[in-house]
Amino acid sequence: LLFLVALVAMAGYFYYKAGWVSTAAITASVSNSVSNLSQVNIVTTSTSDDIGQMWYAVLAVLATIGVIAYVIFLVLGRQAIFRCIAIVREVTKVLFSLPFMCVWPLVSVVFYLGVLAYLIVISCFIITENESNFEQIAAMGAAYANGTAGASAFSDFTNLDQNVRIVIFLIIHIIGCIWALYITMGATYTTLSRSAAVWFFSHGDDGTGNVVLKKSFAGGVNVVLSCAYCIITRHLGSVCFGAAILTIMTVLRMILQAIDYYTKDMQGSNLLLRIVMKCAQCCLYCMDRTVKFITYYGYIFVAIEGTSFCGACLATFSFIMKYPAQMSVNNLVSKILSFVISLSIPIACATVGFIWVDQVDGFSPLYASCFIFILAFVIAMAITDVFRCCIDTIFVCAFKDMEEHTPPKYMSSALRAGFGLDTASSGPTVQKGDEART
Repeated sequence: LLFLVALVAMAGYFYYKAGWVSTAAITASVSNSVSNLSQVNIVTTSTSDDIGQMWYAVLAVLATIGVIAYVIFLVLGRQAIFRCIAIVREVTKVLFSLPFMCVWPLVSVVFYLGVLAYLIVISCFIITENESNFEQIAAMGAAYANGTAGASAFSDFTNLDQNVRIVIFLIIHIIGCIWALYITMGATYTTLSRSAAVWFFSHGDDGTGNVVLKKSFAGGVNVVLSCAYCIITRHLGSVCFGAAILTIMTVLRMILQAIDYYTKDMQGSNLLLRIVMKCAQCCLYCMDRTVKFITYYGYIFVAIEGTSFCGACLATFSFIMKYPAQMSVNNLVSKILSFVISLSIPIACATVGFIWVDQVDGFSPLYASCFIFILAFVIAMAITDVFRCCIDTIFVCAFKDMEEHTPPKYMSSALRAGFGLDTASSGPTVQKGDEART
């Protein structure tokens, strides 16, 4: 609703700047008691220094289309919005039962820092290599090279210029570190998803027709660690495969950025080349976002069903085709919540820190508040990652439960009510495909 109000206000501003709404009309629409409102110009009209009225008119039309489209989206997607509200409420219960999930992303930060340190240290070793080191490498490679083709290829590589060999080693090293980062992200995400799924499938009928949580998780430490062990020992191949795909997309974007950088002069004199480059960047960006969306949903199916990564991606495509509106609403709500949490918490913490340090006459409250903001931002981003993962996982679990059981077997009574299901007639569970019904 706030976003709708903002859209309407923006459209009204563009209408006013375009000259389509006069000051007199605005004044006549308010109370007659404010007779001098016409003399108060909070929003100034367009001048010769402003953007032309034609552009304001175009923006006004586009803003109007945006308002209409958003209203249509709210009307058509109202059921999906209600379901998303129920899912978000259910996610808060997950975090209350498994608070250790909020700490787990901070554990992965240690691995991120380790990969970063490895990247810097080994890169320094590669850059500072001299010719004698390469001669030793060549001798070792010649000793272990089997076959004429392998020995010939290795000989061609060792005969290259030293700087070229350094660049090749450095590129391979950087790509490997990017892959390691994506593996860490994927393993963390899959662990969180499996933990949320364990919580969801721990519900059951209490004998009175209500579906309630039937286990106590004691903070979730054991559950999260067990899920992490399961992912590392059984599904690490799927995580590595998905990370390899994300690495390839990242490398392609880096190559395109390099091409764009080294053709700046040519693009300045060739409009067609500049348009082609921008279109290529846009297409590759959209492809990258699509691949990431499917990959992370695939991690959820890997965590829930234990399938291979390719099978998980096929299941993701099936879910996209079945529930496109629900997935779009969930994605929108996740982004809004992430934006609000990742900004409001760090700003509030930094403000409180600034006031406290300033009151006790501490050294440089500005520096202290900046440091607090950075730490709070890292923690808030970790929590938002958990929140987004739990929203998608509960969504997948709930709809799989609805598809496989009639009525749903594991959905809590509150989640059923949010989905508009009749909890009073839940009765015994009937598997999908059976002729008997409740």
